[in-house]
Amino acid sequence: MKVIEDRVENYQPESKDNQHSDFKGTEQIDFWYLCTARANSGDLVLFFLGTVSSIVFGAALPSFCLIFGKMMDNLGSSTSNGDFSSMKTSALY
Repeated sequence: MKVIEDRVENYQPESKDNQHSDFKGTEQIDFWYLCTARANSGDLVLFFLGTVSSIVFGAALPSFCLIFGKMMDNLGSSTSNGDFSSMKTSALY
């Protein structure tokens, strides 16, 4: 607590040469460096697996919509002419 009280008491926001300033530079850090600066190899593997898993999970819903939409289209076209062969083919997917 003493360190915090000392910094609060001696802080001068107008001073350019403040020794208690924690933000002395305007260095920019990119996102990849921020994620991997203190990461070991196990962390990088988990980061990669999480990224790949989220891409697969995000692609699952649109792919199911395409598959089931095609099945519904085949169901509608097969009932009009009485031929269910297209429904058998789409059921294999």
